[in-house]
Amino acid sequence: MQTPRFDEQIGIYEEHDRENPPAKRGIVCTGSSIMRQWTTLTDDMAPLPVINRAFGGSQTWEVLHYMDRIVMSHQPRVILYYCGSNDLGNGRSGQQAFDGFSEFTDRVHQGLPDTQILYLSINRVFPKQQIWDELDKANHLAENLCANNPRLIFIDINPCLFNSDGTMREGYFREDNVHLHPPAYQAFVNVVRPALSAAWSLAISA
Repeated sequence: MQTPRFDEQIGIYEEHDRENPPAKRGIVCTGSSIMRQWTTLTDDMAPLPVINRAFGGSQTWEVLHYMDRIVMSHQPRVILYYCGSNDLGNGRSGQQAFDGFSEFTDRVHQGLPDTQILYLSINRVFPKQQIWDELDKANHLAENLCANNPRLIFIDINPCLFNSDGTMREGYFREDNVHLHPPAYQAFVNVVRPALSAAWSLAISA
């Protein structure tokens, strides 16, 4: 059995929520470091009621392990999800990364059947080029799942990161060519904010 690695970080989130309880029934963002390092996310999406509960370098099984404590506890109307890259980097298949997302959606909708879930595509970065086939498979499976469920939305953020000739946009990537500088997140805003706003409007009108 795998041992969860992020109890301390999850505990910090829980302590923060006890001391400064955010309103329930808002928008919760969760997943791995690409989401966690989006430090301007709350401001970028204002006045939408967004809280960021991404952690780690998490894998999908860890998001599932902690979701009751940092996602479901907030009873969100909308969830923004980014995870799977670390699954693939640790030898898991695209199918396995997708299966984690599929289980996540099932568990959310068992308790919150009307909640909208937005899936951000896994980033197609050059240092992980050897796993692009599996990465594309995970994204493709997620896109198909979202296309057949009105409560799920697929958002492809990969076009934000690359020029038309396939080269990485200058100034978007950190030294590891995986994690992102602020200009990349600002590019994401143009794609994510309209989808999140539409999902929120739908959620509060339901």
